[in-house]
Amino acid sequence: MKFALFKNKNYSLFVFGQASSVFGDVFLNIALSLYVLKLTGSAEKFAAILALGVIPQVFLGPFAGTIVDRLNKKKSIIFLDLIRFLYLLVLIVITKGELQINTIYITVMFFSLCDIFFGPSFISIFPLIINKEDFVDGNALMNTILEATRIIAPILGAVVFSRYGLIIILFVDAITYLISAISELFMEIPLEEKDIGSNNFIKEVMDGFKVFFKDTKITSLVANGILSHIFLFPFFLVGFPYLLTQVFLVPELFYGIVQSLMPVGFFLSVALVSITKNKLSQAESINYAIIGMLLTVVLVGLLIVPSFTAVLKDSPLITLIFFSFVNFFMFLSFGYYGVFFVSFYQGNVPKELLGRFGSILIMLFAVGRFIGFKVFGYLFNKGILLYPILILAIGMVLKLIAHVPFMLKEKQQSITERI
Repeated sequence: MKFALFKNKNYSLFVFGQASSVFGDVFLNIALSLYVLKLTGSAEKFAAILALGVIPQVFLGPFAGTIVDRLNKKKSIIFLDLIRFLYLLVLIVITKGELQINTIYITVMFFSLCDIFFGPSFISIFPLIINKEDFVDGNALMNTILEATRIIAPILGAVVFSRYGLIIILFVDAITYLISAISELFMEIPLEEKDIGSNNFIKEVMDGFKVFFKDTKITSLVANGILSHIFLFPFFLVGFPYLLTQVFLVPELFYGIVQSLMPVGFFLSVALVSITKNKLSQAESINYAIIGMLLTVVLVGLLIVPSFTAVLKDSPLITLIFFSFVNFFMFLSFGYYGVFFVSFYQGNVPKELLGRFGSILIMLFAVGRFIGFKVFGYLFNKGILLYPILILAIGMVLKLIAHVPFMLKEKQQSITERI
């Protein structure tokens, strides 16, 4: 791993600020998941809250990147961190940590709205503070730090929530946004050359869409990502909390441990990238990652075997081990895939279009998650595990089909280069 990148002050501050806010967000999300499931006991209502968070991304996502491309990126992310800090402080004073469902709706929508503009700004800043040849190492090192925070945060969030409730959780999240804003304040980001030849807002938005179709490999990878957000993420984000807390009735600490294995998988995927990046091509690495995801779905299929679920219901420890391993292996595979996916588009999408590309990408993923949350929330609420697992399996088949154009294009380019 290229730790020398930390000599770059801008990169160090960038990563530190992100790690701070990521810790606070995961800390809060774990507590809110437990709070909402305890309040409603319904997978469908829990999924509805998750789906609500993607609505602003669906309607505003395509325009956010174009707006961000016209703004100062540094000022944008500082403003967005500070406004979230102030919102949480006001929320603490007004509610004293006792949130009603309507308040949770508003909070989820507000944070989603902020994320719409924060995401494209974040994507656009990275190539400005690090050399192109360091993209893979830079993403890998940053992901290592971020996933380390995600390992700790779920366990701490579950423990703190079970003992003190939401008020401490909200306060910690607020402080992390303040720390992030202060870190970003000291970054020195090079000024970008902006194309001011066109003031046609709609044309600029459409230019962002065109990027997706200029390269077959980008089109294939984005389609694959959308399918992940329709099938994989909703299954794990809706299904696992519901199954653990409402079906298998594990302690809150066990739920926190299972969730922490998700970032452990991401964390170790970065180490795997460092080991294999000089031995495998980007295409080969992505292929192996997809195979890993497929194998994990096979493990999930055990949940439709009555004798296996009976064992899980009788033993919270076995339940903990099984769900932890599945979470770990899935996100080891997905994390490995993600490093190469992000590095690929950062290196192939023009810098002046990255904001627009990023915002539309976020919007497309949000549409996928919205569909997935509604479908899997409904299916899990039926209480028949066969249905959501069957839909997950269909999704994995579609992911394989979507990946075929990428493999064919890569093979064609390899043959051309040899000639």
